[in-house]
Amino acid sequence: MRVIDLLALMADLNQNTTIWMHSAEQPLRVTGVAPTDPDTPDQLVLTTAPAPAHALKRWELIMLTQAPALRRCTVYAQVDDQLVPIFGFAFQDGAIVLH
Repeated sequence: MRVIDLLALMADLNQNTTIWMHSAEQPLRVTGVAPTDPDTPDQLVLTTAPAPAHALKRWELIMLTQAPALRRCTVYAQVDDQLVPIFGFAFQDGAIVLH
């Protein structure tokens, strides 16, 4: 999923909704956006951390991905030491949960 598509799907949700990442063990909080790797400029990597880390809110994600060059990037999440592609999300327990 590209950044522009993800943000468009979230457009109707409250701007203060937190963003989590689905994980088999426990839900992870999306905590930020990793710096762009020059070797893979077409990837946007979201950083994650377990509770009690602060989860980004929808408006924060919008601000961090505001650069036009980032809008066409494919979205991945850093889960432990691997990159997991993001295919969509669900609204669960008052949070956006990426899958």
